[in-house]
Amino acid sequence: MVTCDLAREVNGREYLPRIRKVTAAACVDRVLVDLLSGQSPEDFERHILQLAHTFSVRRQFGT
Repeated sequence: MVTCDLAREVNGREYLPRIRKVTAAACVDRVLVDLLSGQSPEDFERHILQLAHTFSVRRQFGT
């Protein structure tokens, strides 16, 4: 999350979006994330390729 600019720093303290749930199936894995204040789903969509590469995803799809 840090390398994708999805973390935030406030007063020297780093905050990361919380991964709430991961659901793995035969063909699809889904990740439910608690967004930080001021973040939107579009922030994650802009970084979908970086996130996919980080987790060694072979194919990715938008929301």
